[in-house]
Amino acid sequence: MAIDKAIWHYEVPDYPKELPNEQGGVHIAFFFRWMAENGFSGSELNEEYPAIQMKLKLTMLDAFDILMTFFDGTIMAEDFNETGARFANAYYLEKELYSRDYGNYLEDYEALMPSLKHLEGFETFYQGVIYSEENYQIVKKLIDQRYEEYETWLNQQEESLDNNE
Repeated sequence: MAIDKAIWHYEVPDYPKELPNEQGGVHIAFFFRWMAENGFSGSELNEEYPAIQMKLKLTMLDAFDILMTFFDGTIMAEDFNETGARFANAYYLEKELYSRDYGNYLEDYEALMPSLKHLEGFETFYQGVIYSEENYQIVKKLIDQRYEEYETWLNQQEESLDNNE
């Protein structure tokens, strides 16, 4: 199941024609990089491309290029291990229990817009965000916070189930 695709963002009627289509995948690449850096990559990346994951962590490779080249601008649940897929589904998708209480990635990303650097002339479009280390660090801080909240929330859910048994 696809979690997000760059094509979903650049094939919308209000996508600025002057922007390269790849810009529709910047927010996906930030999330993809965070997942890889935190050990949530799936078997394809871990087994078939183990050097890629290490180079991502060491910023020797660009997650945006990898996402667009190897994954066609798409992240799927199977791109992550079981723990990562659960978090991606809970946080990235707006209709999940966790995201209804805490927010979802796309809403959080849009809220970060004023603090992110954009391509000149595209400051009001989330697709105009520049894929850069500086921007990634801002997004990373937010995802780190959401993951901590998610772990707390998950523990509370499990405790609630245990208490109801």
